[in-house]
Amino acid sequence: MVYCYLPLPHTSQLPIHVNGHFWLSDSRRDLQHSTTHQLKDWNRELVQQTVLRAYVELLIHCKKFFVQGKAFTEWFYGLFPQPDIKGVLESFRLSEILFCYLFDNNTSILTSLNNPGSWLSFNGPDKGLFYSPLSYEPKRKVLVKLGLFLTDAPPELLRSLEASLASQKQSGTFSGRISPAFLRDHLCSIAQSMDDYQDVIKANIMPLLKFVVKDIQLGPQPIPNWKSVLQGVPLMLTNNDQLRLMCMVYDYRHSELLPTCQGYFIHKCIANDVDIYSILQNLGVIKMLADNPKFVADNLALPKPSNHKVLSLHEVDKKLLLLFWWYLSDCQSEDAFQSFSSFAAIPTTSDHLYQISRRKQILFAKSERIQLINKFKFPVLCLEKVFGKNVDYINFQIFFADPDNPNEILHLLLFYKENLPQLEHIDENEVYDLINFLNGSEELQESGSQIWLRELPLFYLLDKRISRIDYFGTVYGLYKNSIPFDGLADLTDMKKGLGFILIPMFCEKFLTKAGVDIVENHPHAVLQLYRVLICHFHRECFTPKTIFPHIERLRELYYQAGPSKRTRSSWNVIVTTLSSLKFIRLRDQSIAAPKDLYDPNCEIFKAFLKDSDFPPESWDSSQWLDFLEFLGLNRTVTSQLWLSFAKSLISTIESGNEDFSISKNKSLLLLANLAEQINQSDLSPDFLRRASCFAIVPCLHKRSPNNVLEHILPGFKMPIIGWNTVKGSVIQLEDHDWNLSCLSKPVLPDEFYFSPKLKNFNSIFEALGLCRVTPILAAENLRILSKILSECKELPNRKNNLKILHELRDLFLAHYTCINSCQEKDEHELKELLETSNCLYILDRHCSFQLLQGSHTVMKHADTMFSCVEVVPDYCKSLITFLKIIGSSDDLTIHHCCIFLKTLWHNTRHGRERLSPNDQEDARGAYYLFIELARLFEEPDGSIQQDLYEGNLPLLSEKETLELATTLLLNDAPWYKERLQRTSKSNCYKFIKTPPKDSFANPSLPEWLGVRLLSSVIRETSHPKMLNEVNLCNIERVAAVEGSSQCCPYLNHLKIVLKSGYFLDGLLRLIKYETKSPPSDELVEHLKSKLNSAKLVCVRLITTVLLDENNKEISNSLDSSSPCLIAPAEDGLSCTIYIAPHERDSSTTTDRTELLYRLFVGLNQQFGHVVHDSHIFMEML
Repeated sequence: MVYCYLPLPHTSQLPIHVNGHFWLSDSRRDLQHSTTHQLKDWNRELVQQTVLRAYVELLIHCKKFFVQGKAFTEWFYGLFPQPDIKGVLESFRLSEILFCYLFDNNTSILTSLNNPGSWLSFNGPDKGLFYSPLSYEPKRKVLVKLGLFLTDAPPELLRSLEASLASQKQSGTFSGRISPAFLRDHLCSIAQSMDDYQDVIKANIMPLLKFVVKDIQLGPQPIPNWKSVLQGVPLMLTNNDQLRLMCMVYDYRHSELLPTCQGYFIHKCIANDVDIYSILQNLGVIKMLADNPKFVADNLALPKPSNHKVLSLHEVDKKLLLLFWWYLSDCQSEDAFQSFSSFAAIPTTSDHLYQISRRKQILFAKSERIQLINKFKFPVLCLEKVFGKNVDYINFQIFFADPDNPNEILHLLLFYKENLPQLEHIDENEVYDLINFLNGSEELQESGSQIWLRELPLFYLLDKRISRIDYFGTVYGLYKNSIPFDGLADLTDMKKGLGFILIPMFCEKFLTKAGVDIVENHPHAVLQLYRVLICHFHRECFTPKTIFPHIERLRELYYQAGPSKRTRSSWNVIVTTLSSLKFIRLRDQSIAAPKDLYDPNCEIFKAFLKDSDFPPESWDSSQWLDFLEFLGLNRTVTSQLWLSFAKSLISTIESGNEDFSISKNKSLLLLANLAEQINQSDLSPDFLRRASCFAIVPCLHKRSPNNVLEHILPGFKMPIIGWNTVKGSVIQLEDHDWNLSCLSKPVLPDEFYFSPKLKNFNSIFEALGLCRVTPILAAENLRILSKILSECKELPNRKNNLKILHELRDLFLAHYTCINSCQEKDEHELKELLETSNCLYILDRHCSFQLLQGSHTVMKHADTMFSCVEVVPDYCKSLITFLKIIGSSDDLTIHHCCIFLKTLWHNTRHGRERLSPNDQEDARGAYYLFIELARLFEEPDGSIQQDLYEGNLPLLSEKETLELATTLLLNDAPWYKERLQRTSKSNCYKFIKTPPKDSFANPSLPEWLGVRLLSSVIRETSHPKMLNEVNLCNIERVAAVEGSSQCCPYLNHLKIVLKSGYFLDGLLRLIKYETKSPPSDELVEHLKSKLNSAKLVCVRLITTVLLDENNKEISNSLDSSSPCLIAPAEDGLSCTIYIAPHERDSSTTTDRTELLYRLFVGLNQQFGHVVHDSHIFMEML
């Protein structure tokens, strides 16, 4: 605020209050603004002289409070006037005059970045420079290191200074802002002492370069020369990391090509900046190396071999070679290639390096049109060895020999004629293509002969070589349609200069130009010629390879002009020689004559003879074989050959060194050939007898029924039984025999089939010892068939399943019918074969089938039927003999019950799962029927005995679950069970479901079932507290005190029962009833002595505990309600019988029947359970 002792309504540009003796208006509320008064300049002079100088002193005084840091800078420069404050009087605008004053007086008022704590001025020798860099420009610290004095005053201060100088018309006097031109001048000034600054410049070369060229404009106006802008500026960094004054250098692109000249290339970091690189290139600082091949040639490190020496590619640095060719790809000029003509730098496919001067002697690429050119192995450019794959270098094509230019190829042939390879096995068409191609050259278009062509390797010799012919005196050109030329070249006397050339098609003109005599042979004398030449076929110059074309030509003559009156004599000479001449090269490279070979089209020959016994594949056509037969080839199988083949097969089978399928195929061929000989010729009985004794018949079953099996079992394969003789093999003679396709014996194949109507059928049948289909054979077949079909879990998803099932039923019915027709003497053997076989085929309503044992079927449908038992199907009910053989019964038997219970037991995971309600009802019925039927047997039989022995007989438990009989208990002592239910071991015992009552109304079980009695597992013993005198009953205690013989009436009654013979007699009757025989005398005496030695005691209370099978006390089994207890003596020979018939509060209680029953159970325990069913004793009571 502005004050004149009192505040005025004005502000100044200063951040402080100003109080002065100002000239005021008459109201003393404003400054005087008069322009005519003599004091009109008072206020202005007061401000510009007094206030200004006072404020400058104030700023100088504030420098004393300097502290390094941003806080001081912001505070200090905040003291400078702010020219943009609104409402400031004209006389109080101190900003312009303040900055001009500081500028003119060189006042040190600016903080320094170079030396914190020192001060710089706006002007003068200690002038401070203002610099506000962008992100890509050099940092302030960089310029400080380059010797520039920078201030950290805010840029606003600079703008205020420039505005003040402009207002005072002094704008051209200030140069305190760092510009690109300023920096260029400064860098030029320090160039003399560049060593002191080069580290800083090199580290910040890119920001410095970007800044110094910032003011250079690239546009339509003329671009200045680099010397006028950058000359003397030390900002040129070369690729060898050397800092130099700005100068002309080469572009970085090919710098690696000249590793020793890196000082001539711009640094990579500058080249990678597109903007800087573009400016320097436009200014002319950067030159293109592609425009200076001479400089490259003067400094290139590639080899320069003398005398056109060819180098190996491995002798040269491949990386340098790659860089060189990259450089050439940029040049691509004839002058460039001329500059490098002495360098070995052309890589070829043969890994060689050729001099660039020889580029026209090197193919640019392999010929795609003429393959024969490639076989001459001319040097071929292969830049892939330098560049790698997938590099297109087509631009180099004009500098090399063009493979599609006949003139250049002709020149190559002339140049390399002494060094070309000897080409062999050349195709005639390749020669034609080459000559036809060369005919387009300018030299060959000239008329007249071209004798120099004989020096070129362009002529196709008879041995399929391509060669030059200038060393032959006389050369003949032969057509291909004359006699074969194989071997003729070897017959030619080379010393006399005689040669033969095969004339490629349409090349007569070319051969004529070369001076070749073309000769045509006439076919009418070929046969006579061979009659003369045939004697030479034994000479060494003729091999099977050279003879074969002549034999082929003779074969053609054989069909064109076969033996006749005119030619017979010639053919006789030829056949006599060729039949024994070894000219046929076999597969094992051996050589054979026709008379030693066999017809390869005869399968039996192919199976038994070696490959060396047949002509090779090139000879196996019908025409060849007919011609070889004319020369002596064997084509028929004799009896002796047949027998030798059979012996060979036997030896192979016994050694086991051959695959079964191969041996089987040989066997079929032998049998088919035997059948063919039987039907076509009369064979001697001796041959038939010998042939039938060879074990060469495999187990072949491919008959119509097998097709049904294959439909049901995909991938079905018949069982392999082995090998048998023809003698004993099955032959199917009847029309229905196809349904009995034998699975157990070898069946003769169809090829061996012959009709019984043949006149010699019986004698041949007897001589060969063949078998017919019988019931025994059908039974063996049926058992195997059933076993195979047991693998069928479900039918395939086919539309014709029902048809297949009916075919399968017919297949089984054919076996059943055959077996049903057996004789009585065969029934026992048939029963042993089929009794345990699942051979009865049953078709259900759901288009499926099952196979059951006969023992799982019944003839009649019972009221109670089990799921595992089926009724015999109607289609075979009439086959009584067959059903009896397989064990089918009329009604349900104990075996059916056992099968059903075992099936349920397996379905419930051996009793671990509960039965469904329906299964519970069925299991209950089967269990009751099983018990009733079991009572009819004194001991088990058959499969039930086996199940008992193996412990696999399940029965129904009290909880209606299936458990094994050996794990169940029969509840013959209900009081034990009641006490067990109160203990922790109640779950350890499983009780059988109460059986149905027998004819005596007893729920008894046959002992052979293996179900144990509860009383045999649990026994009762006295508690120690019970054995004392106090516990005797009152009557006994009184009698003991009084010495009276009178005792308890219950005790008297019990003595009468035991001592009389009635109890013993009843016990013996029970034993006889259960065992179906009277007890032995020893047992009777044993029981009698046990009863007589028993001691009787009547007590008030019997306290007992239960013991398990291991004589361990069962916890929580203490009980005081037992009416009787039999305690054995320590010697085990006698026992004490305790009874407690009295209630504690009365002299009458216990039911005598219950007392006697418990007494019997206890005694039965002491006797060793001589009676199994205790319930019978209840009925006796």
